[in-house]
Amino acid sequence: MLVCAFSPWPTGTFGQDFPRGRFLADSIRIGSPVLYSLSYRHPPSAVVIFPDTNYPFAPFELVRKQYFPTRTNDQGSLDSVVYTLVSFEVDAIQRLNLPVYVISERDSTPVFADPDSVYLRPMITGPLDTLSLKANARYLPLARKTNYLIVVLVLAGLAVLAGLFLLVFGGQIRKRFRLYQLEKRHAAFLQQFQEINGGGPAGVVPEGNAAGAVLREAPRMEKRVALWKKYIGGLAGKPYSTYTTKEISDSIPEKPLAEALRLIDRTVYGGLPLRASPNGSPAASDPAPPDPFQTLKDFAGQLYEKRRREIIDQLSIDHVK
Repeated sequence: MLVCAFSPWPTGTFGQDFPRGRFLADSIRIGSPVLYSLSYRHPPSAVVIFPDTNYPFAPFELVRKQYFPTRTNDQGSLDSVVYTLVSFEVDAIQRLNLPVYVISERDSTPVFADPDSVYLRPMITGPLDTLSLKANARYLPLARKTNYLIVVLVLAGLAVLAGLFLLVFGGQIRKRFRLYQLEKRHAAFLQQFQEINGGGPAGVVPEGNAAGAVLREAPRMEKRVALWKKYIGGLAGKPYSTYTTKEISDSIPEKPLAEALRLIDRTVYGGLPLRASPNGSPAASDPAPPDPFQTLKDFAGQLYEKRRREIIDQLSIDHVK
């Protein structure tokens, strides 16, 4: 409620009128706003309160209100407010009288304005029995509205189900994916290992072992060794790409593997054929040594099978749990 306090002029100098309340229109329609003005002239020292949202405006409902500044002259102080009201009643004449509360030291005294009325304009004119209903069966499309509460609940439910699924099966899914990646990388390694050699037998130098043929074959041999080092390094979790032949031999105690790497180094860096006698020339009586690149390939396959078996064993253990 609006509280109006004024400068302490001497009480009793000015007369006190009754509030004046009136509608600013003589008729209304159901649900249409109508303005109601309430003003009150009083001594400047008086404290007055106008009705606010807590006051029952029946048969009307309050929509909004607008207060005006106090004006004081030799006739006293004037306060006023305009209410915007609306009515949904069907009475032909609707009345309203509002109070203004004058505040004293101990209580408040309501001072009512004279009642004022408005006329309800009918929306249907003429005798009702002469009217007929008008059918309108046209389809009126409505805009679809998203029920965000349902969407949030569905997403939350899916998130909970996904979390439970990952909690139960997440470990197996990750391990099966690792197994899939392992198999895919191994197949890619075998294909690249064979393609670098041009599709022919691994590490074979053309007949005659001419020095030119050895020099032409050396870059491809070096490339295949680099590919092999990178692949087994990924399987074993070690930087074999940076290891020398001696370091690999020390790290992997496999005599055939060490001999194969030594033969390849001798060809790549020494220009000697892979299959040669100790003096550097082929010996017909000597048995053909194993293909060193086939040895590298077999070792990579063994390391792959070992790593694959470890993952499968982990899957079996999880399944039992």
